[in-house]
Amino acid sequence: LVQSGELNIDVAFLGVPSCDEFGNANGYTGKACCGSLGYAMVDADNAKQVVMLTEELLPYPHNPASIEQDQVDLIVKVDRVGDAAKIGAGATRMTTNPRELLIARSAADVIVNSGYFKEGFSMQTGTGGASLAVTRFLEDKMRSRDIRADFALGGITATMVDLHEKGLIRKLLDVQSFDSHAAQSLARNPNHIEISANQYANWGSKGASVDRLDVVVLSALEIDTQFNVNVLTGSDGVLRGASGGHCDTAIASALSIIVAPLVRGRIPTLVDNVLTCITPGSS
Repeated sequence: LVQSGELNIDVAFLGVPSCDEFGNANGYTGKACCGSLGYAMVDADNAKQVVMLTEELLPYPHNPASIEQDQVDLIVKVDRVGDAAKIGAGATRMTTNPRELLIARSAADVIVNSGYFKEGFSMQTGTGGASLAVTRFLEDKMRSRDIRADFALGGITATMVDLHEKGLIRKLLDVQSFDSHAAQSLARNPNHIEISANQYANWGSKGASVDRLDVVVLSALEIDTQFNVNVLTGSDGVLRGASGGHCDTAIASALSIIVAPLVRGRIPTLVDNVLTCITPGSS
């Protein structure tokens, strides 16, 4: 919507750990390292006014720059741009829950037997304990079959970085770093590549990376009998999650797997009709 001009942004306030006096910035230099600025890159490219909020001004020119000087109108120095230690909390936690680990193991078995688990495949895992844990179970299966993935896409996690550094995933295409390990990896690994949200999943762009995706594992708050998925609101209509690239990856990937428990705190996950349809069952 932003790229097409249907949705206009008057002012974008973008927090970055550091930048120079002209606004050149990335997300992995400075104390408040946050990783990929994939979503901010689209805002910076399309907003009428771009305001950078940073806690550290560096000598000009600051490079590499995810957001470049000719996109920036104003720079505001603040005492603290954010708490990087809280990146990776909540939905992007690494689970130790036995139920979520069982679901993750089952999803990994589905992937292995799907026909897409072969040399050079590509993958993405969404937020949520079970979907993130799938990556952990794939490592042994990749080693035993001598299989390497060409790339992992989307929100990048510590487990994906681990597989990349072990040589099991050749490249990481990072639109959003899900934890501090991923954020730090972006600075040190040349094949950990930052991409914009436009390159990641904009169906109207000249080339979206999701169209090259073989397998995606996604979470859900509700799933109905028509396979529609709600990942945004609880059964009471209150916002409890975020969509991200859920619907984009589900429709573009060759194999889309939704993982969720049958019940959460006496509230069923499987329902007749989802309250909020984020990802249609047809995808």
